[in-house]
Amino acid sequence: MDFKLTAEQEMLRKTVQEFAAKEVAPTAAQRDEDEQFSRDIYNKVGALGLTGIPFPEEYGGAGWDNLTYIIAVEELSRA
Repeated sequence: MDFKLTAEQEMLRKTVQEFAAKEVAPTAAQRDEDEQFSRDIYNKVGALGLTGIPFPEEYGGAGWDNLTYIIAVEELSRA
């Protein structure tokens, strides 16, 4: 059994990691303290297509599997 991520999953992981470091991490602590939700960051996450990862393409999603979605969520959560 092969547990390696696919090339697409690795590319997504790296992209989300870089995005989170640049866009999420710099203000994360303050937003947590203030209990604030950033619509701007959410819109940027959507522009990257991350909000549509687990949904079928026929409904406007990316049609990727749950593991790929979890990879994106995990990287965002690190910030």
